[in-house]
Amino acid sequence: MTTAVVCGLGLVGRRVARQLVDTGTFDMVSVCDRSPKRAQSTVDILGHRSQVVSWPIGPSSLGDAAVVVSALPEDHDVEVAAHAVTAGVPVVSAADGSAPLGALQALDERARSVGVTVAAGVGFAPGLADVLAAHAATTFARVDEVRVARAGAAGPASIAAVRRERRDVPAVWRHGAWTETGRLNEQVWFPEPIGAVDCQVVRAGGDLLARHFGGDTAITTTWAETRAARWPNRGDDGLGALRVEVWGRHEDGSCDVVVYGVIDRVSIAVGTLIGVVAERLATGGPHPAGVHGVAELFEPLGVLRALDERGVHAAAFEGAPIR
Repeated sequence: MTTAVVCGLGLVGRRVARQLVDTGTFDMVSVCDRSPKRAQSTVDILGHRSQVVSWPIGPSSLGDAAVVVSALPEDHDVEVAAHAVTAGVPVVSAADGSAPLGALQALDERARSVGVTVAAGVGFAPGLADVLAAHAATTFARVDEVRVARAGAAGPASIAAVRRERRDVPAVWRHGAWTETGRLNEQVWFPEPIGAVDCQVVRAGGDLLARHFGGDTAITTTWAETRAARWPNRGDDGLGALRVEVWGRHEDGSCDVVVYGVIDRVSIAVGTLIGVVAERLATGGPHPAGVHGVAELFEPLGVLRALDERGVHAAAFEGAPIR
């Protein structure tokens, strides 16, 4: 029997569990949450192809799984990933802050030694933004700069992570190293109806992009301030948006820019991406052992097509003449 384990049943985790049940890839989807009541109510909704696994989770609870998904707050997310590596099971982590991503990177040597794949930063940005950047890069012979802007979060833990990153020391990737900056804010134009939003430079996710594109590519990531939902009990995280710019050079030496954008509810976009990644880790392969970003693991166009089939659509920004 092919089983997936989903840990964390907030807005994102519940959508992942629903994705994995509905696609039929797995015979059973086991769910786990720090709230037993939430875990049981999720199973009541998902039906007979789901079951509850008790919290706290450990390697012995994961050994029979084909893949583990961790959509928990940051510290717990890393803990579950470490247990999955110990159990020898591939894991998808949704953590997107600098601290948990650094802790996940520390698992790399151990994961390689046991042949386990850890998909790190599978979220909005990093995550979906990295896939868009990797696809845009295929347009060029050489990529000079990548700029990622994000607005939106999925639930209270995600909002808290955004605020922590915006309070941390901002930095940009230049000439193969991080360069700390002052508080840099810029107005970013996202797809409508979000429009123009003030964003602040953050470091989060830049390491994954730097690994994918190499040290010579300049990388800047900016995140908008995120506010708690006005009606927190509605289970609605509101619209979020991404804007991804890739600047590069063609074979003839000419310079150009490709700009992609996404607008969707953050939990829907992230939950769908995690579902796609989890299915591919469980059924495809072989995949490289160690800790990798989603753009390193899969061909980006294939991921974007899978997302499009499930209702998460990306679009290109195209200039229009001023009249």
